[in-house]
Parts: sequence; structure tokens; C-alpha cells
Amino acid sequence: MIHKKDLGRLDFIAKGADGSVYALPDLRLPGCPPLAYKEAGQPALREFSLPDWKRVLDAMARAVAFRSGLSPSDRDDLDECTTWPIDMVDDGGLPCGSVMPLLPPDFFVRTNPASGPRKDIPLDLSWLSAKDSQARAAGVDPTAFRDQRIRVVLLAELARALWRLHEHGIVYGDLNLRNVAFALGPPRIKLLDCDATALLTDPTRRQLHSPFFSPPDTAGRWKLQDDRTDVYKLALCVIRGLNPGPGATQHRDPTSLVGKLDPPAIEVVRRAVDVDPLRRPTARELFECLEWNLPANALPPERRPTSTGGGAPSRREAPNPPGNGASGKVFLSYRRADTRHLVGRLADRLVERFGEDRVFCDVDSIAAGEDFAEVVEREVNACTVLLAVIGPGWLDAADGQRRRRLDDGDDLVAFEVRTALARGIRVIPVLVDGASMPPADRLPAGLAPLAGRNAVTMTHESFRSDFHRLATRLAELVD
Repeated sequence: MIHKKDLGRLDFIAKGADGSVYALPDLRLPGCPPLAYKEAGQPALREFSLPDWKRVLDAMARAVAFRSGLSPSDRDDLDECTTWPIDMVDDGGLPCGSVMPLLPPDFFVRTNPASGPRKDIPLDLSWLSAKDSQARAAGVDPTAFRDQRIRVVLLAELARALWRLHEHGIVYGDLNLRNVAFALGPPRIKLLDCDATALLTDPTRRQLHSPFFSPPDTAGRWKLQDDRTDVYKLALCVIRGLNPGPGATQHRDPTSLVGKLDPPAIEVVRRAVDVDPLRRPTARELFECLEWNLPANALPPERRPTSTGGGAPSRREAPNPPGNGASGKVFLSYRRADTRHLVGRLADRLVERFGEDRVFCDVDSIAAGEDFAEVVEREVNACTVLLAVIGPGWLDAADGQRRRRLDDGDDLVAFEVRTALARGIRVIPVLVDGASMPPADRLPAGLAPLAGRNAVTMTHESFRSDFHRLATRLAELVD
């Protein structure tokens, strides 16, 4: 339990149905990222009834206890895709809220509205369904996330996060586009309001439905939510996230996905919104069909939303730590389907350690009309170190015709590593999930020197210590 008086300064971020969220710039906990504080609405201010206030705080306490009971690797897995409560906060001996991880800097955008002050706001998936005019009126440039490929990636990440929660027996409950924050470099999501989740085995759970997200099997009656109601709401997120514009917030028709997803995927989404909950697929099935709709090298180069008027960078952007004034840059090369689960965590830690302007996190393909060789060459030439993240499938990953990607002269991952090797840039292989260094005789000629590079390993179980060793090594090279 943390005393409220020890939190330090509270910087307001947002107000939700259950309370207000503040950044905590003065509070640091060992082994934790920057933190935020969620304070439950107060009955004395008529924000809540006393029973609702107790319900919210009890749910926070259960969420904290659940996370504390996980293994270190499962806890890291949970923290990767959520802002899960870490500890409770009390005020004068009474619980008043909980402390959770603060969203990383690239999950925020600085608005520049036509009237009113500029401010930093979290990016959430509701922007995917907003009209361009709505985004621009709020001072947010929508072009960075208008690419359909980015939308599919973000929704696949949401399905993967929900699948992971369901594996732990957790019902998210009030799933909707506003409860999911996102970033683009690399594309990833974090579930918000996780204090309102509940164990499937808890018969006392009471969870809300946001407007236009209620499943038909709950109409006109109170029903305990479960993994099937979660899947229904997930499917609505997919339909609405891929169909921006007028009426998007109420779309329920999977036929609107024609031309955006392939027929098998549309059929899975159709089953997910079926009136009969027993016909609905799992979150894993939705994840897999969305992943299948991501062609090789599907992502555009790293693009971060900016305010429509330009101007100063957000104050939430990670500054270079003291003593890191040099211009050394780290390029993160990875194959999404092989290593996506660790790359998001690795990118966040690199940004925290070296600063956002010194980490190039995500070039998985180049937008239409751009010369990918020129863009990658420019970014690789600007870096001091290239991290080649290698998973078990890196060497033999194949395209739709079962041809090995590394043998394709246009494969972007191969081009990144080959360019760095040819330029004499330091290349460090990062082996994840038990992957071994590929032997030289299995690599194309331009990549064969990679086999002689000294590698580092990284696992979920030892991520913190693995990253510390890697960061120490990088600091010697780029600082």
C-alpha cells in the first residue's frame, strides 16, 4: 500500500467513468516504469454513490492481487499489453485508488485545436473510426493512422491482448475503442481501465457495457459477462476500426469488411457478432485471421501522429538521459511475425534509456510510392548500431509461395541487415525465444558475415537482466 501523501505531484491526464488519472513525475518504484495514479470518484463530491465507490476500490484491489500472484514472466507479459494496477493507494488509512504504469510517451499526441489550449492526450482506437473533420477539429492529424495496414495491425494486437487475458481466466468486460490506447512506432496497443476486469470464476463480477457495444444476448437483462461477450465487443472494434466515417460508432455489419479483409476472416468476424454466443470464435481465432490478412512486409515506415499545426514536441517525449548528448542511433530490425511479442517491450526500454530521437523502431515496409531502398539506406546510414532481432522462424520464414524470404532480393529485413553489414555498421544479433545463430552456409552471400557477429540473448523470464546487459553494451557504442 502506498500513502497518497507520498505520491508527490499529480499531473492530470484524463477523467473516466470510475475516476481520474494523473501522471506521477515524482514517484519511482524499483523495477517499474514511470507511473500513473487512478483515484476513484469520491462520494463526498457526489461523483459516486458509496456502494459504487466501494465496488470500484474492491475491483482495484482484486486486480492488484491478481498481478501479484503471477510469475515474473506472466507479469511482464501482462504489463506489455495493459496498464494493469500495481499497488493500492490509501489516504488517511482508507483506500482511495491505485498506481499503474504510465503510458509510454509515444502513446500520447500533442493536440493543436483551432481554439483552446494545446495539450497532450492519450491516443485511443476511437480515432480509427472518427471522421477526418472530427480529428482535425480536435487538433489531431489523422493521416498517420489512416493506412488500412496499420489499422489491421493494431486490431490484431488488440485481439492478441484479449486472447492473453482469456488464457489467464480474465474477462475484460467494458471493451470498446476508447479503452485501448495505441502507438505507431512500432504499432502496439495497451488496454486501459484494467481495474474493471474480473476473473471468470468470480460470480459477483459486475461489468459495464459502453453505448452501442452491448451484445444481443444481454439485451433487457443483467448477465455476467464472459469471454464470449468480450469476443463480441472485439468484433465490433474490428468492424468499426476498419470503417471510419459517419455512423462508424454504430456499425455492426461484417459485410462492411469486404475488400478490407479476406472472406475467411470476414466469416470469423460474422460468427463473432452472432446472436448465439455459443457460435462465437475465440479471441485467438480472431487474432489469427487478422494476422493472416497482414501480407509480408505489411507495415509502413514508422509514423507518429503529430499536431496539425506542428510546433514544439510533446513534453512527454522521452529526453536523452544525462550524459547522452551524442548523436549515436540504434536501428531495430525485426520480422514482425517472428518476434512481435518482445519487440514492443524492447523498443519501449530503448526509448526510455536513450531517448526517442535515437531509436529507430519500426521499418517493416515502405508506403506506396516510396523507394524502400533509399529510405532504409538513409536510416541505416544514420545509425551507429543495428539490432537484428532473430526468433526461431527468422531464418526459414517463407512468403505465400513458400519461398524463403531471405532469398528474396526485395525482403526488407534482409535488406536492412545486408546494408548495415556492407556499410561497416555494428550489427548485434539479438536471439529471442531460444533461437540459435544462423550458420553462414544457410545465409545468402550478403548476410553471411552476420554468422560471425557476437550475439546477445533475450527471454521473457530474464528480460530485465538481459536488457540491462544489452543497454550497457549499447551505451559504450552510442554514447
